[in-house]
Amino acid sequence: MSSKIILNHHVIYDKSSGSLTDIGSKHDEIVLTTPANNCLQILLKNKPEITTQKELFEEVWEKYGIPINTNTLYQNIAMIRKAFRQLGLEEDIIITIPRRGMLVADTVEIAEYEECVDSRIGNEAEMASCTLSTPTPDDGLGDVSSHGTLFHHNLKKVSLVFSFGILLFIVIAAVTDFTYGNYLKTQSRFYHYSYWGDYNECQLYVDGYFINKVKNNGGNLPIQADLHCDNNERVYISLYTGLPRESLIVCDGDALDKGSSCRSRYRYFIES
Repeated sequence: MSSKIILNHHVIYDKSSGSLTDIGSKHDEIVLTTPANNCLQILLKNKPEITTQKELFEEVWEKYGIPINTNTLYQNIAMIRKAFRQLGLEEDIIITIPRRGMLVADTVEIAEYEECVDSRIGNEAEMASCTLSTPTPDDGLGDVSSHGTLFHHNLKKVSLVFSFGILLFIVIAAVTDFTYGNYLKTQSRFYHYSYWGDYNECQLYVDGYFINKVKNNGGNLPIQADLHCDNNERVYISLYTGLPRESLIVCDGDALDKGSSCRSRYRYFIES
């Protein structure tokens, strides 16, 4: 059995959702609060008998452990009356009986709501006698297509956030690697070496101590090793203060680059 009824051929009342809808326009809908909806259900169930305040107190509030007073009750009844008036029912739907309670007016007609579907196309007379299509109550789920769109929209947002997170991680990793690589270069003993000149098809890279040695040696190379390169390689020359030793690091590229291949030569000699 449908949870919907029609009041005075004008308003569709859905007891399960507490919605009141103008039968002529499904967009004109008012949803009652839970206490107001429960009060209206009890009043309609007891029609044409009087419903006492005590019964409403007990069934709507006290059985759920909710404290109640007369003002709260009449606020909910006033809410029901206002909803009917907003939907075009000017007559009193609920009548207050002083010191006894309240009831649904005798003038209120109640009919079961049934959706009529006519399979005979073109039978206007039959269609005219049908009740208007059932308005969809707001059950909290909304339109399926709307939820599908919302789902895809949220999925797209999640994908964008996830993609942005991956991109951010890649950027941070690249910056970290670059920064750490530069840091390692600064820790290398070759970081302060500079190009000095070519010698026997070798590119010589030296430090300040070597340059001073050259000056003190009359401009001649202060090394005794037989030095020659075939592929214009870089040679990093290290001389040691007070030690009769020279170090030659021969690389096919920048010694500070990871991809460079280097080999070393050491020579000890007796200084005159």
